[in-house]
Amino acid sequence: DVFPVSAEEASTLQELLDQTHDNDEVRLRVIRAVRIEHSSLWAEYQTKAAKVAKKRGTCTFAGRGAPCTSQAFEEVPGLDEFTQDLDPGICEAYLWHGTSPQTALKIAKDGFQVNHHSVAGKRFGAGGYFAEDPVRSDKYAGAGEGIYERCYAMLLCRVILGKQYLIREFRAQDATEQARGAHDSTLAEPRGASWREFVAFEAGQVYPEYALVYERRRPDEVVHNELLHDLRVYRSEETVGSGAEQSETTEHDQLVAGLRLPPYWFHAHGQSAYFHDSYPAEAMEPVIQALLDSSWGGRYSEDRKRPDGVQMQLDGEDMSSSSSADTDCEEAEAMPTGVHVLKVIRIEDSGLWSQFVEFQETIRTRRQGQPLRSLAPVQTVEGLPAPERARLAKDVNEVYLWHGCSPSVVTQVALSGFPDKLRNFNQGSYGHGAYFVEDADHADEYSTDDAEGYYRGYYAMLLCRVTLGQPQVLAGPLGLDPRTSGSPVSSPSTAADRSVGPNRPFDSTVGPVPASYGEFREFVVQERSQIYPEYAIIYERKFRRSRTARFSFRELDGQRGH
Repeated sequence: DVFPVSAEEASTLQELLDQTHDNDEVRLRVIRAVRIEHSSLWAEYQTKAAKVAKKRGTCTFAGRGAPCTSQAFEEVPGLDEFTQDLDPGICEAYLWHGTSPQTALKIAKDGFQVNHHSVAGKRFGAGGYFAEDPVRSDKYAGAGEGIYERCYAMLLCRVILGKQYLIREFRAQDATEQARGAHDSTLAEPRGASWREFVAFEAGQVYPEYALVYERRRPDEVVHNELLHDLRVYRSEETVGSGAEQSETTEHDQLVAGLRLPPYWFHAHGQSAYFHDSYPAEAMEPVIQALLDSSWGGRYSEDRKRPDGVQMQLDGEDMSSSSSADTDCEEAEAMPTGVHVLKVIRIEDSGLWSQFVEFQETIRTRRQGQPLRSLAPVQTVEGLPAPERARLAKDVNEVYLWHGCSPSVVTQVALSGFPDKLRNFNQGSYGHGAYFVEDADHADEYSTDDAEGYYRGYYAMLLCRVTLGQPQVLAGPLGLDPRTSGSPVSSPSTAADRSVGPNRPFDSTVGPVPASYGEFREFVVQERSQIYPEYAIIYERKFRRSRTARFSFRELDGQRGH
């Protein structure tokens, strides 16, 4: 099984990465870390350790000595709190292994298949390849897909090196055959090279303890900053509004305007009119974290469930208040206090975007001459800085809204968007359609973690651009004030969707649902082209008490005589 590590442990693993690599030209930024707990792999590893100790007696590290990870473990504070002491008598060491995110999970489940040649295996013979320098292992890491796109993986493994077969050549494809029997592993330490590689001969010599998903960063790399693009556009529009003379537009500017691409997109600065891609949106991470914080009120609806699956009761309690924070009630303990953003991905899809802007033109034609109903301030719009609010087409009631889901659903939406037929997508208080919300705590109720993999224990949410057009504004239940402006047209009804769509009076539905105090608003649309899923957010929930359990291998199988 795999379990997410705490933020503190992830920070410590990042420091270990930084301490053990000697290449200033690249930095490996950890975005996800999980701990692997596999009882049968651990039992096999302990059995192998006992056999090596009995057969070899006391072993010593060959070549230049112990891997640099051993020294780093002494220098990085906090590592000893969640790792077990190593046995120097069998030359046990922590070493890195680069791979792809999906392959790393397969190794976590089934262990290493060291009888097959790896990518590097042609150089020093068959076996499992490891390095003390993560930059060396990074050379063999492969990129993932979906939400793992432009992400790589590295395993931090416990490896029993035992008696090592030292070679000084840059290539020795028969090393394993030469060494097997009299030795337990190969140490490749070529003359004049700064790097070393360690090759384990058997699967039982390796226990993959941590899996890290990371991004590559170079000091001179220019990170695409969409906030700067927003600011330039916002200031240029202010200049135009003041009557100042516009600067001459370039041919590329005209191309972007013709395609109507958001100018802050990466592809707005390329020449291709057709693309389907996603990018890490580092610059937006603090913006989205602030938006999540500002739209989190500590409330819940009847859809919020406790960890045991029992529905939480709507008792009118404010979970964000100091008085409720001091209570020991189950609801207070089960309700998260907020969320912490781990990764933000911007989705750039020319096909989905084209459908989105075409629908907005349809709304302008369909509602020509009709004043669109204005809504009370939408939190996911008002909480944004002015340059980001300026992205939205106010004349068609375009807004940013949350949609809670799982990491696997995020991957599906990033690849193909929302389903074509939204009427079969969801059935809620206001009929069929796709549901969105402005409150982060409400969206989190519908967010789930994946049952297995890196994102077990971590959750996902989409921040979507949604075209509401002419909204059908519905009243709240008896005794609760509606949060929408204007006169409500009807009471909440699961038949509300019958008034929405082409040749019907409305393009969307906006209505309240009861919360633990006050109300949430839900926004429902019927057509896929009304939605552009622009940002995918992977996050963890925060609770009053830490839910990350400390783990000790001693709990699995005792000590090995350490």
